[in-house]
Amino acid sequence: MAKRVNKFGGSREKSRGTYCTREDWAQHVGPWDLDPFTNPRSHIVASVHCMLERGDNGFGKSDPRRPGEYLARATSSQAVARGVLGPGELVRKRDVVAIATEETRAWIQPDYNFVPAALAHYGHTRFCALLKFDPRTKWFRKLVNLIRRRRGLIAVPLGKFDHEAPPDLDTSSNLLPHALYYANADDVTDAVLRRTLAWRP
Repeated sequence: MAKRVNKFGGSREKSRGTYCTREDWAQHVGPWDLDPFTNPRSHIVASVHCMLERGDNGFGKSDPRRPGEYLARATSSQAVARGVLGPGELVRKRDVVAIATEETRAWIQPDYNFVPAALAHYGHTRFCALLKFDPRTKWFRKLVNLIRRRRGLIAVPLGKFDHEAPPDLDTSSNLLPHALYYANADDVTDAVLRRTLAWRP
Protein backbone atom coordinates (compact mmCIF):
# COMPACT_ATOMS: atom_id res chain seq x y z
CA MET A 1 0.00 0.00 0.00
CA ALA A 2 1.38 3.42 -0.97
CA LYS A 3 2.33 5.73 1.87
CA ARG A 4 0.16 8.82 2.14
CA VAL A 5 1.97 12.08 1.59
CA ASN A 6 1.60 14.77 4.23
CA LYS A 7 1.41 18.00 2.27
CA PHE A 8 2.54 19.94 5.33
CA GLY A 9 5.76 17.94 5.67
CA GLY A 10 6.81 15.75 8.57
CA SER A 11 6.28 18.58 11.03
CA ARG A 12 2.54 18.81 10.21
CA GLU A 13 2.89 22.60 10.23
CA LYS A 14 0.03 24.10 8.21
CA SER A 15 2.04 27.29 7.60
CA ARG A 16 4.99 25.38 6.18
CA GLY A 17 4.29 26.55 2.63
CA THR A 18 4.44 30.22 3.64
CA TYR A 19 8.14 30.41 4.43
CA CYS A 20 9.63 33.29 2.41
CA THR A 21 12.92 34.24 0.85
CA ARG A 22 14.62 36.55 3.32
CA GLU A 23 14.50 40.24 2.50
CA ASP A 24 18.26 40.50 2.01
CA TRP A 25 18.22 37.69 -0.57
CA ALA A 26 15.16 39.19 -2.27
CA GLN A 27 17.24 42.33 -2.77
CA HIS A 28 20.24 40.32 -4.00
CA VAL A 29 18.25 38.54 -6.74
CA GLY A 30 16.64 41.78 -7.91
CA PRO A 31 13.23 42.36 -9.57
CA TRP A 32 11.33 39.87 -11.75
CA ASP A 33 8.47 39.97 -14.22
CA LEU A 34 6.40 37.25 -12.59
CA ASP A 35 6.23 35.53 -9.18
CA PRO A 36 3.57 32.84 -9.73
CA PHE A 37 3.84 31.02 -6.37
CA THR A 38 3.94 33.71 -3.70
CA ASN A 39 2.16 34.82 -0.53
CA PRO A 40 1.35 38.20 1.03
CA ARG A 41 4.54 38.17 3.14
CA SER A 42 6.92 37.75 0.21
CA HIS A 43 9.80 40.20 -0.24
CA ILE A 44 10.38 39.30 -3.90
CA VAL A 45 9.83 42.31 -6.17
CA ALA A 46 7.86 41.37 -9.29
CA SER A 47 5.58 43.12 -11.75
CA VAL A 48 3.00 40.34 -11.31
CA HIS A 49 2.37 38.22 -8.22
CA CYS A 50 0.04 35.21 -7.96
CA MET A 51 -1.30 34.57 -4.45
CA LEU A 52 -3.69 31.77 -3.58
CA GLU A 53 -4.85 33.91 -0.65
CA ARG A 54 -6.63 36.28 -3.02
CA GLY A 55 -7.79 33.73 -5.58
CA ASP A 56 -4.84 33.78 -7.98
CA ASN A 57 -3.48 30.67 -9.65
CA GLY A 58 0.11 30.31 -10.86
CA PHE A 59 -1.06 27.45 -13.09
CA GLY A 60 -3.79 29.52 -14.74
CA LYS A 61 -6.80 27.36 -15.51
CA SER A 62 -4.67 24.22 -15.13
CA ASP A 63 -4.81 23.36 -18.81
CA PRO A 64 -1.63 21.40 -19.63
CA ARG A 65 -1.91 22.56 -23.23
CA ARG A 66 -1.24 26.14 -22.08
CA PRO A 67 2.17 26.16 -20.38
CA GLY A 68 2.97 29.46 -18.74
CA GLU A 69 -0.66 30.46 -18.20
CA TYR A 70 -1.44 32.19 -14.92
CA LEU A 71 -4.38 33.98 -13.29
CA ALA A 72 -3.63 37.09 -11.22
CA ARG A 73 -5.69 39.85 -9.66
CA ALA A 74 -4.84 43.53 -9.19
CA THR A 75 -1.88 43.51 -11.54
CA SER A 76 0.03 46.79 -11.94
CA SER A 77 -0.30 48.85 -15.10
CA GLN A 78 3.50 48.76 -15.28
CA ALA A 79 3.25 45.07 -16.13
CA VAL A 80 1.25 45.94 -19.24
CA ALA A 81 3.61 48.77 -20.14
CA ARG A 82 6.64 46.49 -19.88
CA GLY A 83 5.03 43.88 -22.11
CA VAL A 84 4.71 41.26 -19.37
CA LEU A 85 0.99 41.35 -20.10
CA GLY A 86 -0.76 42.32 -23.28
CA PRO A 87 -3.39 45.09 -23.10
CA GLY A 88 -6.08 42.65 -24.19
CA GLU A 89 -5.41 40.39 -21.24
CA LEU A 90 -7.09 42.62 -18.66
CA VAL A 91 -10.61 41.34 -18.04
CA ARG A 92 -13.42 41.95 -15.59
CA LYS A 93 -12.74 42.42 -11.86
CA ARG A 94 -9.13 43.24 -12.70
CA ASP A 95 -8.44 39.53 -13.17
CA VAL A 96 -5.59 38.80 -15.54
CA VAL A 97 -5.25 35.59 -17.50
CA ALA A 98 -1.92 35.72 -19.27
CA ILE A 99 0.83 33.53 -20.65
CA ALA A 100 4.45 33.69 -19.54
CA THR A 101 6.64 33.55 -22.66
CA GLU A 102 10.25 32.64 -23.37
CA GLU A 103 11.24 36.20 -22.43
CA THR A 104 9.28 36.35 -19.17
CA ARG A 105 11.62 36.48 -16.18
CA ALA A 106 9.82 34.23 -13.67
CA TRP A 107 10.78 33.71 -10.04
CA ILE A 108 9.89 30.07 -9.20
CA GLN A 109 9.66 29.12 -5.53
CA PRO A 110 6.87 26.53 -5.44
CA ASP A 111 5.71 24.21 -2.71
CA TYR A 112 7.83 21.07 -2.95
CA ASN A 113 4.74 18.98 -3.62
CA PHE A 114 4.45 20.41 -7.12
CA VAL A 115 8.02 21.23 -8.16
CA PRO A 116 7.84 18.97 -11.28
CA ALA A 117 4.56 20.58 -12.35
CA ALA A 118 5.95 24.09 -11.79
CA LEU A 119 9.06 23.32 -13.84
CA ALA A 120 6.98 21.81 -16.63
CA HIS A 121 4.72 24.87 -16.63
CA TYR A 122 7.47 27.52 -16.54
CA GLY A 123 10.50 25.66 -17.91
CA HIS A 124 10.31 27.60 -21.18
CA THR A 125 10.68 30.98 -19.42
CA ARG A 126 13.73 32.86 -18.17
CA PHE A 127 13.10 31.40 -14.74
CA CYS A 128 15.10 31.35 -11.56
CA ALA A 129 14.04 28.54 -9.23
CA LEU A 130 14.98 28.71 -5.56
CA LEU A 131 14.98 25.07 -4.42
CA LYS A 132 16.97 22.62 -2.35
CA PHE A 133 20.23 21.37 -3.77
CA ASP A 134 19.21 17.74 -3.37
CA PRO A 135 20.37 15.19 -5.97
CA ARG A 136 18.20 12.54 -4.26
CA THR A 137 14.98 14.05 -5.56
CA LYS A 138 13.34 12.95 -8.82
CA TRP A 139 13.13 16.50 -10.13
CA PHE A 140 16.79 17.39 -9.53
CA ARG A 141 18.28 15.62 -12.57
CA LYS A 142 15.55 16.97 -14.85
CA LEU A 143 16.14 20.49 -13.58
CA VAL A 144 19.92 20.29 -13.99
CA ASN A 145 19.50 18.93 -17.53
CA LEU A 146 17.10 21.77 -18.31
CA ILE A 147 19.60 24.32 -16.99
CA ARG A 148 22.33 22.67 -19.09
CA ARG A 149 20.22 22.81 -22.26
CA ARG A 150 19.34 26.42 -21.61
CA ARG A 151 23.01 27.29 -20.90
CA GLY A 152 21.95 28.58 -17.53
CA LEU A 153 23.71 28.67 -14.21
CA ILE A 154 23.41 27.15 -10.74
CA ALA A 155 24.36 29.30 -7.74
CA VAL A 156 24.65 27.79 -4.23
CA PRO A 157 24.67 30.36 -1.40
CA LEU A 158 27.82 30.32 0.71
CA GLY A 159 27.15 29.57 4.37
CA LYS A 160 23.84 28.70 5.99
CA PHE A 161 20.73 29.67 4.05
CA ASP A 162 17.49 30.13 5.99
CA HIS A 163 14.05 31.16 4.87
CA GLU A 164 11.96 33.68 6.79
CA ALA A 165 9.39 31.82 8.86
CA PRO A 166 5.74 32.81 9.19
CA PRO A 167 4.90 34.57 12.48
CA ASP A 168 3.60 31.42 14.20
CA LEU A 169 6.66 29.26 13.43
CA ASP A 170 10.36 29.22 14.19
CA THR A 171 12.98 30.09 11.58
CA SER A 172 13.58 27.13 9.29
CA SER A 173 16.58 24.97 10.05
CA ASN A 174 17.59 23.70 6.61
CA LEU A 175 19.91 20.71 6.72
CA LEU A 176 20.39 20.74 2.96
CA PRO A 177 21.89 23.60 0.98
CA HIS A 178 19.67 25.53 -1.38
CA ALA A 179 20.45 26.73 -4.86
CA LEU A 180 19.32 29.35 -7.33
CA TYR A 181 18.74 27.57 -10.65
CA TYR A 182 18.89 30.17 -13.45
CA ALA A 183 17.65 29.31 -16.93
CA ASN A 184 19.47 32.36 -18.30
CA ALA A 185 22.88 33.23 -16.86
CA ASP A 186 22.35 36.88 -17.87
CA ASP A 187 19.75 37.17 -15.10
CA VAL A 188 22.26 36.49 -12.31
CA THR A 189 23.09 39.69 -10.43
CA ASP A 190 26.55 40.66 -9.23
CA ALA A 191 25.18 40.55 -5.67
CA VAL A 192 24.24 36.89 -6.12
CA LEU A 193 27.61 36.01 -7.67
CA ARG A 194 29.44 37.55 -4.70
CA ARG A 195 27.48 35.40 -2.25
CA THR A 196 27.38 32.05 -4.02
CA LEU A 197 29.42 29.31 -5.57
CA ALA A 198 28.17 29.43 -9.16
CA TRP A 199 28.82 27.28 -12.21
CA ARG A 200 27.34 26.21 -15.53
CA PRO A 201 26.43 22.52 -15.49
